[in-house]
Amino acid sequence: MKSADPVLARAFGVRLALAATAACCALGLLAAPAQNAGAPLSTSVSTQSVFLTRCESVGTVANWGLGVTSQPQVFTKEPATAARKVCRGVLQLAGSADQAVPFLWDYTQGKLYLDLNRNRNLTDDASGIFSCPLPRFSGYYYQTFTNVQLSFKTPEGDYPVSVDLSFYNPGSHPTVTAACRSFWAGRISLQEQDWQVGLVEGTLNNKLKSTDGTYLLLRPWQAREQVFNTTGGSLETFAFTPNLFLGGRAYRLTTAFLQREGGPGYELTFSERPSELGELRITGKFIERVMLAETRPKQGRAAYTVILDNPAPTVKIPVGSYNRWQVQLKAGEVEAFRDGFFNGGDQPLVTVASQGTNVATLAAGGPLTNLVSLGRRGRFLSLDYRLNGADGAQYQLARADRSKPPGFVIYRNGKVLDSGKFEFG
Repeated sequence: MKSADPVLARAFGVRLALAATAACCALGLLAAPAQNAGAPLSTSVSTQSVFLTRCESVGTVANWGLGVTSQPQVFTKEPATAARKVCRGVLQLAGSADQAVPFLWDYTQGKLYLDLNRNRNLTDDASGIFSCPLPRFSGYYYQTFTNVQLSFKTPEGDYPVSVDLSFYNPGSHPTVTAACRSFWAGRISLQEQDWQVGLVEGTLNNKLKSTDGTYLLLRPWQAREQVFNTTGGSLETFAFTPNLFLGGRAYRLTTAFLQREGGPGYELTFSERPSELGELRITGKFIERVMLAETRPKQGRAAYTVILDNPAPTVKIPVGSYNRWQVQLKAGEVEAFRDGFFNGGDQPLVTVASQGTNVATLAAGGPLTNLVSLGRRGRFLSLDYRLNGADGAQYQLARADRSKPPGFVIYRNGKVLDSGKFEFG
């Protein structure tokens, strides 16, 4: 264990021992498998399509803030509320006024009425009535209504979405958030490997069927039953891209929303395309997946999102200036990640040039090191925990068991003075 402030530690006359978690030990000891570097692409083009059907998760896959317009007037027809104070409003959804959903929140009773047929009559939607249990105290100002099935009309047919709705503050300007539980997914075979591929709406404020703000789900088929979330630190999902580089090959992705006999869905097409490649050296270890994205390509060149699974120390990826990347580490059942780093300026983080020039380097990955920094606050000693990677950056444990946080023990002359646990976050 290294201390960020050894002088201060000596001044206090203590010896600090950090109880490293099994997760960090695993990430520091186990070796990750590697794949061969990608090869230059041929000029032949192959195309594969997959139909994505609606799926529903037992957990939340995305979280949205919803636009809300207050409704001071009474709706055309309302349920009887016995003159109780209620909250009226309109959920602004799908970027269109005709997709908005009026609501009445009878918060003292834990009731929500949604005008699902959008006729301003809140008494004729039997499937639009929801209830939540009221706690004994302070049950009015935050309520969650689960298993809300929304449906939107499109020229191609109904577009369904499953959410849990949370309402805050029953005043004149309530706040509403949605925990999305539905997504679109299917099975595709790319390069002799089966994948679960899908689309996850990143918001319900944009127009339907647009990929703006949408996430692409891409993970091995055998992992399809695992719960995921677009903000959970895992790279199973990432911002949708029309230009994807995976397994040494470049693809153009296109989508179309369709209605079939079995129901609605998206047709997602992967069209292989040639791309000029350059070399990238990755210095860290235990990397399960790396994502690099180019958001400012040179004129006439496609902006790729690159996905590297269990990469070799040197790989080949499309030439470009990448200004965003994320990394996910795994050893056994333990996972860690580094938050997405984004350079919004003109200076790229990683520049990959054509063959024959300097090799680009990405410093990311393990092994991970437990660190504690010591500080003085009056008569108190403050301890701050960090989990650092080989690049010196801070990483976080993904899917961490919060009942087992990292711990510490303070000694003096072999005698334990104090011990405790760090708090997550």
